[in-house]
Amino acid sequence: MDKQVWQDLLALESRDIVSQWFEKIHHRQLNARRSIEITMAARQAREYFRNASTADYSVRPLLTFYGVASLSRSVTLLFTKNTGEVALKPGHGLDTVGWASELLGELRDGLKNVGNLKVQISAGLFDDFIQSTHNRLPVHINGEKVDWRIDYHPPKSGTEISLLDILRRLPDLSREHKVTNEEVLYAYVNEMKSEDGSTVQIVATSDQAERLSHLFQRHGYNVSVDDRKMTFVIPEMLLSRIPFQLFHTYLDKAFGKIPNLHIAVPIESGERYSQLSFTYMLGFILGMLVRYYPTQWGSLIGGAKGDLLWPTINRAQQIVEETFPELINELINDVLAYPFAAN
Repeated sequence: MDKQVWQDLLALESRDIVSQWFEKIHHRQLNARRSIEITMAARQAREYFRNASTADYSVRPLLTFYGVASLSRSVTLLFTKNTGEVALKPGHGLDTVGWASELLGELRDGLKNVGNLKVQISAGLFDDFIQSTHNRLPVHINGEKVDWRIDYHPPKSGTEISLLDILRRLPDLSREHKVTNEEVLYAYVNEMKSEDGSTVQIVATSDQAERLSHLFQRHGYNVSVDDRKMTFVIPEMLLSRIPFQLFHTYLDKAFGKIPNLHIAVPIESGERYSQLSFTYMLGFILGMLVRYYPTQWGSLIGGAKGDLLWPTINRAQQIVEETFPELINELINDVLAYPFAAN
């Protein structure tokens, strides 16, 4: 656990601070009941993450996801203006899709199919979380501080996404992708700027620039390729229709402080996700795999045949455990400085 991040998040456990934040965001006073709901969920989250950090790997991802859910609940209640805990939709907001058909049968075949595990967005905490956070992505362009932000349209209920859809778009897994020769769907952003306030230009580099450019073009982008470099130029008026899907590295930061910006190919449904949303879904998948398929999980971490994705999944667990609290902390600070449009 990052001591500084969790020290900062202790503010979520303070009734006085939460009340100040709520009034700044919503321009109204926070009642006593809601303040308790927010602070208690934050306290539970801290304990789940603390216990996960020392737990055996047989249960660690599950405890981590409980921490993710509790922290998401706290922030959802903070960012939601008119309704309290009783109005939150029951359930996780994500449903597993066809996991039994992927995992049951020969154990080695099931392990090979782990990347195919899908979840579907439904009514519940995840949907409430995305709605309350406006699916916001704080963007680091020039340094440690947030330079820009995108409020993506919330994905629709019923949208499906697989574990590999997530893993292939997270640049913090770049080393693991090289080891497993996994297809990657992101490129490092060298430069991002606005041209005369009318267009946005991104220059990105990748060893697979030609292949990635074709994938981006399928999603409506105008991309030019020069050796390993891709250049995107898009009118600002079109950004709301085809926004860039951006992610950062938070485990591998430049100079240990600056998240490195990457552009990723949007998922096939065309939905965009904040990095928080992606990390939440990743935590859910790993947690549910541990909870409902302990034999497969134990075999995966124990070196059974078919465990090709184990190094990637091990790193993915680290992403959830270490970056989700940091992303929450970053989002809170960003919303306090730049409130959502609806507020």
